[in-house]
Amino acid sequence: MNEPIRGALDAAGLRVGIARSLFNEPVTDGLLRGALDVLEAAGGDAETIVNVEGAFELPLAARRLADAGHDAVIALGAVVRGETDHYEHIAGRAAEGLMRVMLDTGVPVAFGVLTVFDPAHAFARSAPDEHNKGGEAAKAAIRTANALKRLEIRDSRSETRDPRRSIRDARPETLDPRRSIQDARSKTLRHQTEVSGVLSRVSCLASLISAPH
Repeated sequence: MNEPIRGALDAAGLRVGIARSLFNEPVTDGLLRGALDVLEAAGGDAETIVNVEGAFELPLAARRLADAGHDAVIALGAVVRGETDHYEHIAGRAAEGLMRVMLDTGVPVAFGVLTVFDPAHAFARSAPDEHNKGGEAAKAAIRTANALKRLEIRDSRSETRDPRRSIRDARPETLDPRRSIQDARSKTLRHQTEVSGVLSRVSCLASLISAPH
């Protein structure tokens, strides 16, 4: 069994984009600082930071970042439950949209969007410590991007080590001589049948010509 793959916490050389919601800005400021601190500690930085008005717009910004060639995207936002059902709609749609971006593009999109019932919970999760959810999202983005790169390398090496696979796919008949022999026999029988038919018609025609009138 192959060794399990886990991406390294190494952002050097990675193109990372951040989409950040400005709604509940004091909270998302803390999330952004946490993400940038992790990127810096991992030897990288955010190549692009896009600010949008709210969490609902995050999937669109994330998709644009993914399409622009970034290796990973970090989505940051904060949705706090209020007196209406607005919370359920925004939190759910943001999560679904970001997941769709990730699956459609193949680019990791880390979910750093807080969905809490109490503003105090949001501030606690965006504080400058090891539990900062922006920092956790950055770690997830870095590790996933590197894991996918390792997976691509392993798959390419597997194909190189087994040239029989590509030969089999390209020319299956060369690996199964019986199939070629059967095809040749079928063609020979068809040819013999056609020749026999022609000869039979020629014989009939000759008989008609030589018959007395």
